[in-house]
Amino acid sequence: MWSTRTAVWLLAVSVLILSSTATAQVRLPRYNERALVYVHPDGLDIHRTGSFGLSELVAKMDSSGYRIQQVTSDTMPLTWELVRSYDLVVVSGLNSQDADRPFLCPEEQGALIQFVNRGGRLWIIGDADDPDRAWCNSASEPFGVTFVRDWGVCGRRLPFTIVHPLTDGISTIGVVGGAGFAVRSPAVALASPADDPSIALVGCSEYGDGRVVIVGDEMTFYDRQTGSCGVDLSDPNAVVLLDNILEWLGETKRQPGGGGSGGSLSPERLVPSLRGPLAGSSITASQIPTFRWSHNRYLATYPYLIDEVSYELEILRLSDRALQRFPVGQATQWEPTPSVWRSLPEGESLIWRVRAKTSSLEVQSFEGRFRLDSH
Repeated sequence: MWSTRTAVWLLAVSVLILSSTATAQVRLPRYNERALVYVHPDGLDIHRTGSFGLSELVAKMDSSGYRIQQVTSDTMPLTWELVRSYDLVVVSGLNSQDADRPFLCPEEQGALIQFVNRGGRLWIIGDADDPDRAWCNSASEPFGVTFVRDWGVCGRRLPFTIVHPLTDGISTIGVVGGAGFAVRSPAVALASPADDPSIALVGCSEYGDGRVVIVGDEMTFYDRQTGSCGVDLSDPNAVVLLDNILEWLGETKRQPGGGGSGGSLSPERLVPSLRGPLAGSSITASQIPTFRWSHNRYLATYPYLIDEVSYELEILRLSDRALQRFPVGQATQWEPTPSVWRSLPEGESLIWRVRAKTSSLEVQSFEGRFRLDSH
């Protein structure tokens, strides 16, 4: 038999092991999202190591579950077809000295606006010098941010001026020589010089269903001991800011193109709800009603998926289930023309329903019933 001393010793060891297990939890990736880093060919390089390296930034994103791909502007334009496959797009203006492409074209701007409006996440990283500001402004101005001038004193710390999830746990951030920007609605400034509050070096914007983060000094996220004046990820506040950015941008999993890890459609998420005519309505032949329905509630949560759905209204005779179909595209209502309305049989009970379709799915709503009375 075990002695009392042995039992006490085993109990203590067990408590110690359980306690250690509880405090040494493995941190699982928080997200499973795709990130696109879009830069000039001579600009920010996420694969850079050594001086001014970004390996720690990449490692942090990777451990958080982001799958990163870098694309340079000389290989393909920033189109909707490109960005729709990603959850996060990072645009950098670092060293953008390309005279052939000094800024994004209107079509590329439109793609970013559509991306963010539909729930995409955008992270803009600025840098000093006029070409960099022009490149960044072409991405940032639709969201209320305009880079105006260089600003920086080596190693100076800026206070965070408002309470926001991005500033949680930190009060200041160091800068070296970034691009200061002005904000207007819907953007807000988060960190500004106390003696020059008209500009900011850290800010954010919420536009449509999406979110935008703007940081004016890329050196904030350089590998430890590779920046200047102590401004890099050696600064604990910079590490916390990076964590906050990834968390805020990853809070809501939305995939603007309808694929990837964000919202996805299944039959039960596609069924529309009928709104009118109400079940059992009696309608005279001289009254042409408007048939209305609403998107599935799931689509209201992921509105960018609506573009994938088309509808077809069906009217059936209750007596023999004879069917007429009327494609209506993405509309959520349909009013029959007088000739179509007159073609329906008077004095009979009719059924109407809506069929929702995507490229791979097709479901129908519950049936509504109405009676078409004669004059």
